[in-house]
Amino acid sequence: MELLKEKPGLELQHLYGKYGELEKALYDPNEPYKKYRRDPELRPKIGENFPEFVFKTIEGEEFGKDQLNEKWVLIHFNHLTQFIKKPVWDKLYLDLQKAKKNYSIECFSLFAYEEDLKTSFGEYQPIIHLVNNGRGFFERYHIIKSPTSVLINPDGLVIQYYFESEAIEFLPFLETQEKHHLNQPN
Repeated sequence: MELLKEKPGLELQHLYGKYGELEKALYDPNEPYKKYRRDPELRPKIGENFPEFVFKTIEGEEFGKDQLNEKWVLIHFNHLTQFIKKPVWDKLYLDLQKAKKNYSIECFSLFAYEEDLKTSFGEYQPIIHLVNNGRGFFERYHIIKSPTSVLINPDGLVIQYYFESEAIEFLPFLETQEKHHLNQPN
């Protein structure tokens, strides 16, 4: 804080941990006024392992990446509730209900700020786990566009991204994966 008082306009690079909370703020003496922005090139790439996380839902449940091994995971990043399109959520909810009949899958919707999610989206629980104050996760995973959804396979690898107005068509990936698995020799 003293450094910020001494150098108005000084920029710090914020680093967020697996809980989405600020862990460090770094100062670069060589570029003290450099603007730090989320960089889509640093976002976990398709085929790469999705980094560790622990999400705390509005119901107080915690889900860590290690608990979700051997499950499909769909993470839906939303900045604010007012930008949510109800028909998109209705379809996502129905697709998740259908998927849960044949697959082990969990879905999390992370909102950047504190909002009354229970009133607005409580009807989608527990099929969609709701997480408030997830801004640190947006920063950590370099999520720029909202909404952004990421599908992670049971091995923890990023399989697909869905950006903004793209349909979240995750069921074909699950079905393709199942067919591929059944055709593998033992």
